[in-house]
Amino acid sequence: MSLDRSDWTKNAREREIEVRTEYQRELLQEVKNFLEEKGSVNLAGADNWKDYNPIASFRSFADNIRQNFSEQTGEQYNFHGERHAWTQERYSELWQEKTEIEGLNIQAPIKYYSEQLEKAGWDPNQDNIKFYEAVEKYDVKPFWEYVQEEIQSSITPEPDIFSLNEAEQEYDQSNLLEMSEPDFDIFALDKEIRLEISEELGHSRLDITNTYLGHP
Repeated sequence: MSLDRSDWTKNAREREIEVRTEYQRELLQEVKNFLEEKGSVNLAGADNWKDYNPIASFRSFADNIRQNFSEQTGEQYNFHGERHAWTQERYSELWQEKTEIEGLNIQAPIKYYSEQLEKAGWDPNQDNIKFYEAVEKYDVKPFWEYVQEEIQSSITPEPDIFSLNEAEQEYDQSNLLEMSEPDFDIFALDKEIRLEISEELGHSRLDITNTYLGHP
């Protein structure tokens, strides 16, 4: 999906947004149908782009959403929380894609810690502490130790070439390099994913992405 300054993108930047799931396609179609029915050009209720005031319109739209949400649920709603949630979900997706390319089955950090805390019995609704405090409280194994163990378990043991026949020995000697430890740098991968997400978010600022994901 292509967007440009005529779509009121932030800082008038051109954007290419990948529609990755069927749910996203269905939702976009639903929004399109809704806008056509209402005769609006966006969900803020503008009739046309010429007279559209993006700041005032969005504030009015956001205030109404927050008010309606609070009245219906009794809880507060923050639009920025959606960006946090999307960023963390996208990080996990990219992590899985890139580690699978390396032939590894390693969970993304947020997935790993969430699963370990759940196994330990942490209930964020009952235990009023922050995520990283829960990791310390429940003595969860550090992520880098988990990664190290997963890498070691994925290494194919070198064969005992003296116990093989001549044909097998020739094959395994020529493939010993493929059986060595994977060249996998979790810190380099983490930075690569964060930079990619910074571009997808449309601001190219790693400091903001780090705010959404937590600092490495």
